[in-house]
Amino acid sequence: ASASGVRVTGEPGETLYFGCPVGLHCRSGGQRMAVEWQAADNTDDGDDDAVVIDWKFGLKGKVFDVPAGATVKFVWTGPHAVSELLAPGCDFEGATYIGDQSGVTITGEPGEIKYVACPIGRTAANPALSHCLGGQQRAAVRWADATDDPDDDDGPTTVSDSESWFKNEQPSRTCAWVAERPEQRCLTKGEGAIYAFEQCQLTCGAKDVKCADDAAWFKDGQPDKDCVWVSRFRNRCAALGADSALAYKKCARSCNACDYCAV
Repeated sequence: ASASGVRVTGEPGETLYFGCPVGLHCRSGGQRMAVEWQAADNTDDGDDDAVVIDWKFGLKGKVFDVPAGATVKFVWTGPHAVSELLAPGCDFEGATYIGDQSGVTITGEPGEIKYVACPIGRTAANPALSHCLGGQQRAAVRWADATDDPDDDDGPTTVSDSESWFKNEQPSRTCAWVAERPEQRCLTKGEGAIYAFEQCQLTCGAKDVKCADDAAWFKDGQPDKDCVWVSRFRNRCAALGADSALAYKKCARSCNACDYCAV
């Protein structure tokens, strides 16, 4: 269909794939997606008390707070998997592979936080490309401390600087190099065309930034190009706004330049 507002339905566990047939919208513009209907889970696997996480695209580093001692179960449909990372982001160096069957579980100590992501899609030629990066299928799980004060809102942060990111073809220019001149260098691209502000989040000021887009921001001289426009292509996060603020600073959610623990 060519009219806006068309609808589709699917069966439990079904996956349908969609693409825009106009010109090169699908191939060049990335205007394609998959829709997965969650399968009904009628199995008795002995962990009825587990905290269930719907392992899907668009989590973008979301933090799941769970009770101390809780088992966390990941459920999904389609080709996905879970790996435990050493730090937030999509760096799989040193990661622990959990499994590729829906229903895999993890546990943690009281007060512990674990970072998880989907490694599907990675290749030897481009290890940075994965569902974690492309679909932002990553999250953090934090177990409550047994002595946590419920009135204490000093929570964790999902922001850190990657130890593996560097400027494209210049491995000596890491997040530490970005930190020397962050206003200019946070827009530097690394391997896979990943911006510094995406992987050097601490240096580029994402800590304590709420994951929300500023409805008042728009590209300088073009008021129709707002954060929704920015969200469609990563390169637009470098656009300058009418308020002289770069898009990634004001469209924090769309550009993944925010702290999912910020409230």
